[in-house]
Amino acid sequence: MGLKKSLLVIGGGVVSLVGAVIFVSPLPFGFAIILPGLAMLIMGSDKFADWVEQRRRNNESIDKKLCEAQEEAPDAIVKPLEKTDPEIGH
Repeated sequence: MGLKKSLLVIGGGVVSLVGAVIFVSPLPFGFAIILPGLAMLIMGSDKFADWVEQRRRNNESIDKKLCEAQEEAPDAIVKPLEKTDPEIGH
């Protein structure tokens, strides 16, 4: 794994973890923090991208939330999420 991918995985993990902590708190913006972390993890790891795609195939509510995010998020987040979209594929 190259340095760039390693940094994406580490950074994405940290951002996702912070988002997950905020997600369960009363603050309403945890999901908005999880999304960039998720995008970073997808860009950094093909195995993680495959894992997310499988979760989307098997869990309609996760897929629905990520599809909604794809409609509203900036391109830097949308492109990695599209890589995991079961209807688009990669």
